[in-house]
Amino acid sequence: MTESESVALPFGDSPLSCVVPHNKMYYIRFFFKMQAFFLIFLIFSNYRHSFAFLLFLLSSIFLFSCIKYSHYERQVFRMSYALLVNKSHTLSSSYVPPYLTEARIPFHAPAHHEKTLMEKAAAKSAAKLFHRAAAENITLMGVSGYRSYRRQEILYRNALQRGSTAVAPPGTSEHQTGLALDISCASLNFELEEAFASTKEGKWLKANAPLYGFILRYPRRKEHITGYPWEPWHIRFVGKTLSLYLSLTGLTLEEYHDMLPDSSQIR
Repeated sequence: MTESESVALPFGDSPLSCVVPHNKMYYIRFFFKMQAFFLIFLIFSNYRHSFAFLLFLLSSIFLFSCIKYSHYERQVFRMSYALLVNKSHTLSSSYVPPYLTEARIPFHAPAHHEKTLMEKAAAKSAAKLFHRAAAENITLMGVSGYRSYRRQEILYRNALQRGSTAVAPPGTSEHQTGLALDISCASLNFELEEAFASTKEGKWLKANAPLYGFILRYPRRKEHITGYPWEPWHIRFVGKTLSLYLSLTGLTLEEYHDMLPDSSQIR
């Protein structure tokens, strides 16, 4: 690392995490108090009460399991909004994002289809984005949100049979994270085309997406960095802090990750 080590970089808003729910913390604190009580009682009774000692032992085991499981939750379920997914940083075939929910936005897709799902926080921000657009007489239409590894595999295989390389290989698509969303408009018949950038909807989206935690993930003239062609319709939720930072600096998510110290790399 060079001088970038001393630069304070935003890590996005609070991560998606199952870090010790409040109800679990209540029980952990309760058993801490129980342990203290039993320990004091045992000391003053010279350890003559086997029942109290048994309760002390059981509460210790329970407390240890709670703390250990909380650590497990952080490792398994913790997912950063700044997660980098591309052809070099892939997702496993078994990866499914936590907290998927149906995004409450208009979709050019059948109701309850997989593509109408998004990660919970991303879905909430997308709803706010679409609501603001509607208030300004801008009609956006969701085309594709979450996409499973299996569905990406099918789309990729079909594309290869057609001789097309436009579809990302399975495991390399951001749609599998539940944080990405493809958007179109009626003037393009809800197709995903570069012409979207010239529409009033595309211009509005580019200007306003960062205010709601989204970035245009694959900008023009950054293809050699992202590994993907320009996609003015593809937005990605990274949290408001990071979206504003990337928007102001013009950096891609890849460039942002390259600036992070090795110990801070978010995978």
